[in-house]
Amino acid sequence: MLIVVFNSCKRGACLRLMNALMAVFGVFSVIFWADRVQAQDINGNPSFDVADYRVSVGDELLLDFLEDQANAFQLTVGDDGAVQLPYLGSFVLAGEPISQARTLIADAYVENEILITPQIDVSFVKLRPFSVLGDVENPGFFDFRAGLTVETAVGLAGGLVRGPSGEEARASQMLLLLSELDQVDASILRLAVQDERLNAQINGQTAIDLTDLSEITDEEDQELINALVAHDTGIMVAERNQFDAEVGLVSNAIEEISTQIGLTEDQIDAQLVRIASYGDEIEGAEDLTARGLMATSSFAGLLRQVADEETALLRLRTDLAATRRFRLGLLREELNLEYRRMQAWREELADNSVLATQLQATRETILERIELSHQWSERMASTDGGVTIEYTIRRSGDKVAITTLSASEIDSVFPGDVLIVRAVLNSPGREFAGQ
Repeated sequence: MLIVVFNSCKRGACLRLMNALMAVFGVFSVIFWADRVQAQDINGNPSFDVADYRVSVGDELLLDFLEDQANAFQLTVGDDGAVQLPYLGSFVLAGEPISQARTLIADAYVENEILITPQIDVSFVKLRPFSVLGDVENPGFFDFRAGLTVETAVGLAGGLVRGPSGEEARASQMLLLLSELDQVDASILRLAVQDERLNAQINGQTAIDLTDLSEITDEEDQELINALVAHDTGIMVAERNQFDAEVGLVSNAIEEISTQIGLTEDQIDAQLVRIASYGDEIEGAEDLTARGLMATSSFAGLLRQVADEETALLRLRTDLAATRRFRLGLLREELNLEYRRMQAWREELADNSVLATQLQATRETILERIELSHQWSERMASTDGGVTIEYTIRRSGDKVAITTLSASEIDSVFPGDVLIVRAVLNSPGREFAGQ
């Protein structure tokens, strides 16, 4: 079967591209690029077909301009369903088959007058990963590969966790759950102490009140509480010192600028007196000039001197207005210091409330998982050891609708699938899911 990339690449560059792909992706990459990957799906029909697969969020594509010798461009489909095309920018491809994607991209380059008759090839480099959840050793996300079945997917996740062979793993999981619970409890207590510190700061108190913490703590938490209180008390002291320093700087600046305003006002008063003193002198000089006893140039010089004094007065008044505006800004900054401080505390309290709710939900989930693990161990001790494994696949459709399908070991797994593995103990008249 011919490989799609080989059919579409240029002379000379083809072998280099194929060598690179083989080095990175290995044998599975070669199988992946086959025109049609045959495997049985949930309905017993040929399953995954690259030609029919629709581009989805998380896929990685390869865009190659066949008419030049430049390297191909690797494109990643973002959360908005778009890729970043060279010279075009964001372009939505999600939901389109790969053949249609080639046509749409080519048409876009023509419509935007970038290329006249583009010869391009678009192929898949990597499809979005699938995930395996439930009763497996290593649940999580895994890279998709061609011909993937439920059985091989479970193998990639470390195999099933069931029966006596899984007791060691289950014990390790229990220890991890207990460790997670301790971390969540410590985080909840940390937020509680932080909230008490924020409330104390908002109310102008200098110490943290632990009265409200008595209901959620016990003696075992006291050492941690003491450490947290000491830490947050240090935060309070440092914040107060910083705030006082900032207020002091602004207050000193206001005081200095007020002194400057007073000096400028004194200069303006002196300038007004000086200008007023020229009145009699100008009147006398004008009389002397009219009688021919003073040269006209001397009288003109006196008028220029008076004009210079009035210009100096205008300059002083302009400086005074600017200085007053500056002082107004400092006064506003002094008021904003306290406002921003209180606002930051209130916002931190609101964020802590959201985080505390999330932590509490996480704590309840961990407790449920611990209880399920206890029940599982008890059941395993009383059962005859018979276990039925159930497989469920959650699959996103073209319109983002999610379909839940029952599966068997030989059914195919598609890109983006969520495979849920559920082990059910065979107990007479009863069953227990360890999911």
